[in-house]
Formats: sequence, structure tokens, C-alpha cells
Amino acid sequence: KEFQDNKTIKKCRLGETQQMHFDVFDIGYKKRSICTDYPYGQTLTPTLSQRRGSKCAFTLAEVLITLVIIGIIAAITVPTLMNKIRNDDLVQKFKKSYSVLAQAFALAQAENGPLDTWDWSSMESGHNNVKNYIIPKMQVQKKCYEIGSGDCITWAWNKIDGSYWQIPSQNTHEIQFILNDGMAFSVTVRVNCIENRTQCLDIHLDTNGKKGPNRRGRDLFSFYAFPFTNDIKPGGARVTSSAAYDFDTKSWTIFPKEEINSICDSNGYTCGARNSSYVQH
Repeated sequence: KEFQDNKTIKKCRLGETQQMHFDVFDIGYKKRSICTDYPYGQTLTPTLSQRRGSKCAFTLAEVLITLVIIGIIAAITVPTLMNKIRNDDLVQKFKKSYSVLAQAFALAQAENGPLDTWDWSSMESGHNNVKNYIIPKMQVQKKCYEIGSGDCITWAWNKIDGSYWQIPSQNTHEIQFILNDGMAFSVTVRVNCIENRTQCLDIHLDTNGKKGPNRRGRDLFSFYAFPFTNDIKPGGARVTSSAAYDFDTKSWTIFPKEEINSICDSNGYTCGARNSSYVQH
């Protein structure tokens, strides 16, 4: 059926032709606008393609401008987004390492008594505490206990700005081991920690092993095993020096929050405390 009753025709004289504009209301189609030229005075019956409407497109210049704008926005936002994703991943790995350590120490103390009841009178006894009490509670893939046995950690550890910090070496003060998930540990014993009122163990670890960025405060963190409170805390949560524990208040000396933030930004040492979202006595 012709849609003569359903169209509105607007005529305008253009030389020998008239340009006509239709608003076609066809069942099954949305309202369409079509334009056509026809000889003046000729009866017009819209074709099917005209009833469906003419199609419009962007010019090449408009498409190029749009692509340039999208590219600029992507160049600004994508690096920031990717950096946030990487940072979130590193923080999650830190929290996992903290959880692994805390669980191992909790199990070790449940079986062998509180940390401050262990023998810390010599390097040998301290090493035995680590080997016999703590490490069996972790899923260890490789152990480096004896001098000359080969270092577990052979890659450089750097500060948060990328400058060199150290390569943990196997010596009389360190025990190294690597877990099944690649987490690498270097543990140093503090002899007579009870009498000196300081930490009994310095635990440095790489949350993802040899994989980058190998920077302190990013994937390298320090933890300390404290007597009296018998717990594990990340670097920066408490002061690690002689007489840091106060028997009167039964608490450890802690870093001010401002120092935690500034030291973390400068060399990465206290980033573990900042990542923990809290500092406790």
C-alpha cells in the first residue's frame, strides 16, 4: 500500500526540479526522514529505500579527530591504571608473605613455647631455632644452611629508588631458603636478644623471588621476630635497637607515623609498616 496518507511533503522550487522532504511513518520502522529530487509536477511515490531513510556517515576528518582524542585519553589514563594494578599486586604479595610468616611463628610457638623461652645464647642455638622450629612450618623448596652450599639468593636487592642495597650472602649469620611459590628468605639471628631487649631475628624476604622489580618497599621487605610480645612485625613498625622494649609499659618503641612515611619514600625500609595499615605496640 502506498503511504500517501502517512507522509508530509514539503516542496521548494529549485530551478526545474523540486526537492521534497518526507516524514514516513511505516509500521516496523522508526520515523525516517528522506530527501529526493524529482521533476516539478511529477507525482511521487516513495521507493522502498527512500521509505527506509537515507544513511549519513562521519567524514574522514571527524573520524581521525575522534581517534586522536581517544589516543590522548588512553595515553594519559592507561599508564596510571597499569601502575595502580601493579602496586595493588605487590601489596597483596606483601600481605601474603606477612600471613605466611605469622602463621609459621604461631605454629612454632604452639609446639615449642613462646619465642622468649627459646635459647638465643649463641648463633648456633639461634640457627637451630629457625631450622627446627620455624622452617618446618613452611613449604620450603630449597634450603641453604651450610657455608659453601651455594647461595639461594643470587640476585641484587635494591632500594626503592633502584639504587643498590645488597646481595644477601650465605655466611655465619644468615640462613637462606626459598618456598615453593618462589618467595625467598634471608634470616639473621640476634644473639642474646632477650638480655638486650631487642629483636631475635631479622627476616628479609623477596615476595616473588628473582622476578622484578627487586626493590625494597616494593617486593623486598624486612620483618622482625620480637620476644616478650612474641610476635612478627614488618620493618618500621617498631624500633630495632638495644633496650627498645620497656618492661614498665610492656611495650616496644615505635616509629612516628611521619617517619614511617618519609623513610618508606626515601629507601623503602618502612613500607612494610605502611602497607600493614596499622602500627601496634
